[in-house]
Amino acid sequence: MPSARIQPRKPAAASSRARPALVVVGMHRSGTSAMARILSFAGGRLPEQVIRPGPDNPLGFWEPAEMVALNDAILASVGSRWDDVFGHRVGPAVWDRRTEHMQSARAFIASNYSGEEAAILKDPRASLITRFWDEALRKEGRSPVYIIMVRHPLEVAASVAARGDTSEATAVLAWAAYMLAVERDTRGLKRIFVDYNDLLSDWRGVLMRVEAISGMPRKADADAAIDAFLSSDHRHHHLTDGDLSARTDLWEGSAVVLGWMRAAATGVEPAPDVLQRALTDLERLASILDPALKDLRSEAAGFPAVRAALAEARDEVKALRALCDQFHAEADHNGRHWEASRGMVAHLTHELALAKAEADAARHEAQATLLVRHELALAETRALRQKSQNGDLIQALEEERSRAVAARAERAAAQDYIVQLASEREALAAALAAVQGPS
Repeated sequence: MPSARIQPRKPAAASSRARPALVVVGMHRSGTSAMARILSFAGGRLPEQVIRPGPDNPLGFWEPAEMVALNDAILASVGSRWDDVFGHRVGPAVWDRRTEHMQSARAFIASNYSGEEAAILKDPRASLITRFWDEALRKEGRSPVYIIMVRHPLEVAASVAARGDTSEATAVLAWAAYMLAVERDTRGLKRIFVDYNDLLSDWRGVLMRVEAISGMPRKADADAAIDAFLSSDHRHHHLTDGDLSARTDLWEGSAVVLGWMRAAATGVEPAPDVLQRALTDLERLASILDPALKDLRSEAAGFPAVRAALAEARDEVKALRALCDQFHAEADHNGRHWEASRGMVAHLTHELALAKAEADAARHEAQATLLVRHELALAETRALRQKSQNGDLIQALEEERSRAVAARAERAAAQDYIVQLASEREALAAALAAVQGPS
């Protein structure tokens, strides 16, 4: 990798109609994700495809996946990577061969950012190649504003080491290289330095500074959304400047860089002389150590079996991640299906209980109805029997009455006959007397 040519960058003349681009830079784990998300709540535009959240950052990285892939390819093209401890050398090397990747960068910008909204670009890797991205953004009609996140390098190292990416010493030196590179390559451009502590304690003040330099208007509902999103509970490491200066096993220039960056984050940038000396010292270390590091990288790259195993491991990790995503999706679907089934079972159980209660009531009512019908049938039978008996009695009475009437008629006839006989007797007696004459 060629030696760094450390020269201030003069911004290209921006069109008065240029739309803003908010480029969030700084070392990994420095609060770049939180800053990018706050800007999106405030009114900026993130691409549709961003890297999904992870266990180490459940609130999301908000990094465009396409930009990350392109930056990795650009770094690899000059023999570097994201944790390069001499990353200050990357920018000039990429600038010399910028035409190889410029079309891809411009295509990414054109396809992901349209309209007048402020574009939000966030990838810590861009800290090493800001001149490249500045050129691409300006060619696509954007006016870049650089928001440089500042966080204690030991906090950064602890966060990076916690996910097993690299050692503490490597992370601290890489942090210094990131911060020196991004400060050098954005001199003379629109930029602000933001202390991660200030972002957590006074995000409104930080956002006002961004709005003042970028001209981005704030959405009406931004404050409530940001308050709900941002929390100091997600910060797990708290260190002071003294914790760094007391470490004799780390590059002493890191403490110098931190002091300058923290001062710049107050709103007034100190003279860059102290950073220039630190950058010169880092370049001296690179001249001594970088050849040895290259030999080690070359030796490591010479193990085909190791490369194959790593490639296989990466493929397995990808497969496992895909399987995990599928499992979570199916679990989520099955969970919703199970909840719906539980609800349906509960509903059917309730309906069954109601139906059983209605059936019991109907059975009791049917039994009562049958009992009543039975009693009515018995009563009807008794009535019919009584009616039959009454009919026989009435017939007997009628017959008796008929016999009585006949007896009365016979008696009357007998009396008439007696009267007739008496009359006849008297007539005979008179006739007899007439025959005998007087005695």
